[in-house]
Amino acid sequence: FLTLFFGTCMLYSTRTTMPLVIPTISGEKKWSKSNSGTILSSFFWGYTVTQIAGGYLSDKYGGERVIFIASIFWSIITIAMPNIIEFSTVFSSFSFAFIVAVRVLHGASQGFHFASMISVTSQNLNVNERTNFFSLLTAGASVGTLTTGLLGTFLLDFFGWTFVFQIIGFIALSWSMLLRYYTMSLSSGRQRIVNISSELCIKNCGQHDEVPW
Repeated sequence: FLTLFFGTCMLYSTRTTMPLVIPTISGEKKWSKSNSGTILSSFFWGYTVTQIAGGYLSDKYGGERVIFIASIFWSIITIAMPNIIEFSTVFSSFSFAFIVAVRVLHGASQGFHFASMISVTSQNLNVNERTNFFSLLTAGASVGTLTTGLLGTFLLDFFGWTFVFQIIGFIALSWSMLLRYYTMSLSSGRQRIVNISSELCIKNCGQHDEVPW
């Protein structure tokens, strides 16, 4: 539970780094309000595309693996975003489009998370327990946003906007390594990301429930 909860926290923490620092970056890079808005919204262009794919791949290959691979991708993008913004100037007139493209990829990688998490939950919990469990996991979204507001603001004020991306991205990447330990450990005894207690999981937890329509 804590692994998935912290993952959702970092998902939203990395997602909200750009909205936090974009006023500073816009002033430094002379971006217009239109360009700033497009950069922010482009995240969701990719985010909406991978929702269905995330669920399909999770059911076929395992939600833990999909979450892990996606988290590596969006963590690295977060860490590299300052370099991406600086490197984009090399493309001159295409610099804005390059940043937008990276933001679309960032959103696409994060679009796998919730679909995969639902897959993991449905395969490991009885139907009567899924609602409460999943609602607790999604509470990590608020914690992640709060984390960026507190830690990100501190880093922005004292160290600059580049550190906001790098520090929060590094924390997210550390979580990804922790996730790998739980899901892809060589230990044959560890097979699931969620360590469900006996109170939550019943004997027939793996049975398929009929769709009510």
